[in-house]
Amino acid sequence: MVDTIATEQAAAEPNNRILMIVRDDSRDQDLMLEQEVFVMQELINKAGYAIDVATVTDQPLIGNVTLEPNIQLTEIDFSNYDGLILPCMAAEPQKAMPEKVLPLIKRARELGLPIGAMRGSVRELARAGALEGHRYSYAAPVDLDDHPEFRNATFEGTGVTTDRMITTAGICPLAAKVLGGMDATNQLTNAFLETVAQHQPEQGYTN
Repeated sequence: MVDTIATEQAAAEPNNRILMIVRDDSRDQDLMLEQEVFVMQELINKAGYAIDVATVTDQPLIGNVTLEPNIQLTEIDFSNYDGLILPCMAAEPQKAMPEKVLPLIKRARELGLPIGAMRGSVRELARAGALEGHRYSYAAPVDLDDHPEFRNATFEGTGVTTDRMITTAGICPLAAKVLGGMDATNQLTNAFLETVAQHQPEQGYTN
């Protein structure tokens, strides 16, 4: 976390810039980069926003296609952003992101920034406390005894759910390929962008 986090505030004017944080432990990295991450990037750019990409290791993701981060986690200052989006990336089920990502999610939530999360990353919102009091979509209903981080949040299904500044979805490209159903990448990203467009920065942590 940057040293100035305690004094960081939501920007009073739009920055026209989105932050994306991408995990590095995908079961099918090429598929998820091509059909999730790059699709999100394209839609965000078409909507008129620049995008900064961080990976949880601060290193490129290299395969048949490559994702180059342009910002490190320790450099993130949320006053530069209008929203945060977290692709799923199809890690092993129930495998959590590194703990160092959670304070960043918490900070975005404290500032009232719009947040979008796909499938596996929805759990990271729960772990960070960002889902409390919200409706959400996920891969399946959650056993609250096994996953108490989802208490005080309401499961809506696997489609796209927007509840105030939080947008979630439960079917990523790999889930659609393996399990069936419609990949929600486009719908999630567009719904997230709608919350970004409607967001009033001065509202802070009221949504």
